[in-house]
Amino acid sequence: MQRSPVHRVLRHPGPLALCVISLSSAVAAQPAAPAAPAAAPAPGAAPPAAAAPAPGARPSAGAAASAGPEGTDSTIQLRQAPELKDPLVEALTPKSGGLTANEVARRAVTASDTLAAKRAEIDAAAAKVDEAVATFLPRLTLTASYTRLSELNNTLSSGGGGLVGGPVGNPLQVGNCQEAVAGDPTTLTCVVTNAQAIAVDFPSLPNNYSLKANLNVPFSDYLLRLSSSIATTKHNKRAAELNELATRRKTAADARVAFYNWTRGIGQLVVSQTSLERVNARLQDARVAFELGSATRADVLRLEALVASTQAGIDAVHAFRDLSAEQLSTIMKDPRREYELGEDVMAPVPLEPAATLAEAVDRAAVQRLELQALGESSQALRESVTVMRRGQLPRLDGFATYEYANPNQRVFPQQNKFTGTWMAGVALTYVVNDYFSNGAIAKELEAQRRGLEAQRRALKDGVRMEVTAAYLDGRKARAALVAAQRGTEAARAAYDVATELYRVGRATTTDVIEAESELVAAQLQLVNAYIDERVARTQLVYAMGGDLDRVE
Repeated sequence: MQRSPVHRVLRHPGPLALCVISLSSAVAAQPAAPAAPAAAPAPGAAPPAAAAPAPGARPSAGAAASAGPEGTDSTIQLRQAPELKDPLVEALTPKSGGLTANEVARRAVTASDTLAAKRAEIDAAAAKVDEAVATFLPRLTLTASYTRLSELNNTLSSGGGGLVGGPVGNPLQVGNCQEAVAGDPTTLTCVVTNAQAIAVDFPSLPNNYSLKANLNVPFSDYLLRLSSSIATTKHNKRAAELNELATRRKTAADARVAFYNWTRGIGQLVVSQTSLERVNARLQDARVAFELGSATRADVLRLEALVASTQAGIDAVHAFRDLSAEQLSTIMKDPRREYELGEDVMAPVPLEPAATLAEAVDRAAVQRLELQALGESSQALRESVTVMRRGQLPRLDGFATYEYANPNQRVFPQQNKFTGTWMAGVALTYVVNDYFSNGAIAKELEAQRRGLEAQRRALKDGVRMEVTAAYLDGRKARAALVAAQRGTEAARAAYDVATELYRVGRATTTDVIEAESELVAAQLQLVNAYIDERVARTQLVYAMGGDLDRVE
């Protein structure tokens, strides 16, 4: 993977030529002595060669490297910085089998309880689709019943009652009739000959058995409400699926940010620990100098205070790193707390997924799943309004009934045996109250739909601002990284110069403390710049509705 020039400097801190200027106070106090004329070299002889240092030898700070202008005695000594491994680079170098942002995101998505709840909502929405279909199927009702009736005396001849008739082939003969009551022609008394009383007995069947099948077919619902009802449930199911995908992407984005924050803690801890080592070394130098009388007690105390404050900073960074590791453990449902870094967070970040801010905003308006989910929910409410409006119309239903009963109530006279009968027809029903109740529900659903559309417009504006912020943060992070790389290089060189001058008594404790503070600040800024660039890219891809699984 190609590195930037500054990144290569950080990866391989090669020899840095540091200039140490020392002035000889003894010589500066008196005028310069005239130089003796040098003997002219013999013809053809080579000029005298400078004494070469022994291999690996390091020239002292007071050795003269070049002669100054006439009348001065300034010397410039060039030294080579030692070839040392950069602790920060070493700590942020990926380890085999370590964690990566993609791995953390994958495991967080798998273990997320929120996503489990969203998947349950999808299952519920799918069941609603099946329920809507089942609601409009022909309604078949099967009934099996047994009824015990009280005993009754159904004999008409009991107590003197009966039917009067004549024998077969010899009908009744009616003779003269006269008024039974004088003056009342409606009452007659007739002479009947050949009459015979017939006893009539209706049997009482106390045990009743019935097997009945009722079929109801909602013809009007098929024509007016079926398609809209099923469309409502399908839109709701699609909204649940989009919400689940949106939550999945949100979980992955948050997991990536948590991973980068944990990485940030690793870098900050190494910077602080390395700073503590340097400050302890300067403290030892100051104590030796104090014993020799070339440093004051105040210098030692100030370095001791810097050691204490640096140690306090290490404790704070330790707490941040441990908290970040605990967050990773929680989101991945992993009982471990110690992880190794497996991603090269100092590698160059790929180009931005959108060339311009306007393109990023346009893509977000199309790709953000939350906007699509609200659109599906709004369409579901629109279909629900249609269903309720059509529910205000009369209903046309077909019905059919078959009964197999003992005794069958439609058979006369009743007999103690099973007999089957059926009936079929259509019914047009208009429930007046449904007109008002369904109309009120339709108005409520329409109001909810308008509110949902307003939420969708507000969310679209929020997405626009989110994309804009992430896009600009990415630009700022990239510029900050370049500045931090250069600043770290300069601060490292300045610190080396300050410590070298401090060893030869040409710099004060204040100079060393300031150089140390600048170096620590520059390194922390470098760590944050590396992490901020990756966080900004993650947030931009998420804000645009992109697939985080493909983010490198």
